Amino acid sequence: MVTSGDVQEFSISPDSQRAVYRADQVVNAQFELFSVPVDASATALRLTVLSAGRAVLPDFQISPDGQRVFYRADAVTDSVVELFVVPIDGSAGPLRLSDTLVAGGDVTDFAMSPDQSRVVYLADQAQDQRFELFSVPADGSGPAVALDPLPSFGDVVAFRIDPDSARVVYTADRNADGVLELFAVPLDASSPPERLNRSLPAGADVESDFVPLPGGGVLYRADQEANDVLELWHFLDLDLGDTRLPSAAPTRSITVLR
Repeated sequence: MVTSGDVQEFSISPDSQRAVYRADQVVNAQFELFSVPVDASATALRLTVLSAGRAVLPDFQISPDGQRVFYRADAVTDSVVELFVVPIDGSAGPLRLSDTLVAGGDVTDFAMSPDQSRVVYLADQAQDQRFELFSVPADGSGPAVALDPLPSFGDVVAFRIDPDSARVVYTADRNADGVLELFAVPLDASSPPERLNRSLPAGADVESDFVPLPGGGVLYRADQEANDVLELWHFLDLDLGDTRLPSAAPTRSITVLR
């Protein structure tokens, strides 16, 4: 380590062969990514080479196959956070995955699909302070596509990729400013988004701790029938709709979850 340098975070590859860590190892206060065999059989590789004052952010992720590292950094333009991927063994340089951002734009979050085919990221890419979802091939072989272009007032608050790698489920105030509802869209934007929750009463929202399930179902909390009464709901599919859980509770008269 350079004088005053520190390792800040680290992660082990799923095959337990390498450790990836973030540290100001070369320049103090300039945090970059490094990769090293867990048995220390070789010296650490510097995966990112950044200009002075730039930094990799702490939320880097190793792909499930242990071959790539995805990360956010202001590597191209100072204070403009974008999404990148780099081979874990340093066999090639980093590749930028996110598209060109508007002035003031940043990538604020990202997730990889379980089948490792695509990466979904959240960014104010098209309009500053309007946060939307974008999907891009994980290997950078194609451009990023907008999953749900939102109205000027809209923002995505939370998102998760379903276990089948088919859809992205997310909460957004897509239909009314400040009213969070639950939506799903195919990972490749091959069809338009669909709303999963029922119509909400005035003042109600879908909470952002929803859980996508295999087969297309989603568990979510919402005050869907009465404002400020949060209940647990199971969305089944667009034909069957949703069901309140528990649907029958002979020994309990209260099904409200807070």
